[in-house]
Amino acid sequence: MGEFEAELEEYISQRRKGSLMSFIASKKIEKEQPPEEEKKGIFSKMFGEKPKPQDLKADLKDVAKIAFNAMQRLPPAEVEEFKRSADYAYFKEILAKHDLIK
Repeated sequence: MGEFEAELEEYISQRRKGSLMSFIASKKIEKEQPPEEEKKGIFSKMFGEKPKPQDLKADLKDVAKIAFNAMQRLPPAEVEEFKRSADYAYFKEILAKHDLIK
């Protein structure tokens, strides 16, 4: 009798006893462990590895340039309004924290 037939007989025997769960438990089906690469967190999967500090500073510098270029296209009244806002103060604080402005 082959392996399949033996398992079928065991299944039928357990079924007659009314214990399908004990049959399943007796097989000790183990979940395969994912490869090490698949164990990474969801953010690593989505965005790759954590950026290096020098990359972050370069990115912040690029974002600041984009923001300043966008502000230059605003009417002067809107620029002045933005400069009086808490957002502008926070913007400057972030840039100063990363030594992007003096």
